[in-house]
Amino acid sequence: MKESIKPKKKYNYTTKTGRPSKYKKEYCKIAETLTGQGFSLPAVGLDCGKVLDCTLIDWMKKFPDFSEAIRFGRAARLKDLEYMIICHQKGIKTRTFDPKTSNLSAIIFELKTKYHEYWSDKQKILDLISKAGGTIQINIDSSDAKL
Repeated sequence: MKESIKPKKKYNYTTKTGRPSKYKKEYCKIAETLTGQGFSLPAVGLDCGKVLDCTLIDWMKKFPDFSEAIRFGRAARLKDLEYMIICHQKGIKTRTFDPKTSNLSAIIFELKTKYHEYWSDKQKILDLISKAGGTIQINIDSSDAKL
């Protein structure tokens, strides 16, 4: 005689399981302020509930307002750096910037590393290939070659 197998208990998948998120709405202002001052995501994470940068990236995917705050903060920092370069070029001294004591190399380094999509020295080869219709033909004439 076979034993009757009891059906497994049905789970309610509509209820949330796992640890609740540490995300709070007030972290948006903190993140915007800190990224606007030039802080990195790991540094922002310390002031947003002591979380890692990968958690902040998850929050940026899940919470559009948090993602927008990070983007606005980065845009504000980019504007500040570009303003510093303009002031340096024109010799303008402001309350927070002195062209005589500023380190222009450090400003340009930050622009090229953090904002490389706008301040890159590299040409984008793939963009050139796609604009050329997928192929690039290079003709080398033997009279142009230097031996």
